[in-house]
Amino acid sequence: MSQKDFFTTLLAIFATVVLLSLVWEFYLEDTLLAWVFDDHRTETNRERWEFVGTAAFFSLIALIVPGVIGARSIRQDQLLRKTIIRLSHEDALTSLFNRRRITELLDTEILRAARYATGFALIMMDVDDFKSVNDLYGHQAGDRVLAALAGVARSTVRVTDLVGRWGGEEFMIISLHSDSAGGASLANKIRTRIEQADLGEIGHITASFGVTAFAAGDDSEAMVARADAALYAAKRLGRNRVETVSAQSADQSG
Repeated sequence: MSQKDFFTTLLAIFATVVLLSLVWEFYLEDTLLAWVFDDHRTETNRERWEFVGTAAFFSLIALIVPGVIGARSIRQDQLLRKTIIRLSHEDALTSLFNRRRITELLDTEILRAARYATGFALIMMDVDDFKSVNDLYGHQAGDRVLAALAGVARSTVRVTDLVGRWGGEEFMIISLHSDSAGGASLANKIRTRIEQADLGEIGHITASFGVTAFAAGDDSEAMVARADAALYAAKRLGRNRVETVSAQSADQSG
C-alpha cells in the first residue's frame, strides 16, 4: 500500500465516524431510545453537535498513533522494495547493471528504436589477458581491476548511456541516440582511459571493443552477435583496439 492509499484509508475511517455520529445524533437516537426508554429526553442541537465534535476529536486522536506507525512502516517497506529491486538489477562486484538487467534494457531500446526510428550503438568490451591478472596476482586483485575498469567506463559514458557487466571480464555499453561512428568514438575514449589508468601493483591493462549499431529488424540476439564478432576481430587484430561491424557487412560476410 502506498502512503497516499494509507492516508486515504485513515481519512475514510475518520469521515465514517463523523458521519455515523451525525446520523445517530440527528436521526436515530430519538427514535431508538424513545422506543426503549419511556422517559428519554430529546437533546438540544447544541448537545448533539457537542457529541459529534467529541466523537470526531477522539477518533482523530485515535488515528494519530496508527497513522504515524503506518506511515513509518510504509516508508521502510518502500525502501526495502527499492533495495531489493536495485540488488536484483545490480552486479555485486562492479555496481553496474547485471546481465539480466542490461539485456532487458537492450530489448527495451530496440523496441524504442524500432517504434520511433531512432538509433543507438551497442559496445562490447573485454579486458585483455585478464586470466594472467588472476594467475599472477590472485582473484581478489582481479576483482579490484574489474571494479576499477567499471568505474572508468561509468565515468566516461554520458549520463543517458547504460553500462552493464555481461559476464566475467566482459561488459556491455548501450550508447543512446548514437550510431556506429559515435559508438566507436566512445569506445576509443574508454579504451584510452583504461590504458592510462594506474592499477597499482598490476600497473596498466588494456581492453578490446566491438561496436555495432541498431538496424531495422534487429533483435538483441542479432546485435550482440555482431558486437561479439567485432570484439573477436579486435582481439584477433592485436587487442587494445576498437572494431566495428554493421548489419550490412555482417549480412555480406554471412
